[in-house]
Amino acid sequence: MQQAQDDYNDSGATPYTLRSPDEIAGFFDGLELVEPDVVPCPQWHPDDAVDTPADIDAFGGVGRKR
Repeated sequence: MQQAQDDYNDSGATPYTLRSPDEIAGFFDGLELVEPDVVPCPQWHPDDAVDTPADIDAFGGVGRKR
């Protein structure tokens, strides 16, 4: 996976940085994370009307000022 990422970044395209869920959670320092915190995007308040795989490597969350 890392080699594919390095090859992509070396292609001249806009660089992309892979981050772990813990690294993403770090962007919310100083904010109150809204439940369910940092999770795969389809698992963040999923809508039954959308048929999206729950096992996806795109993580996100919502934070608010305290």
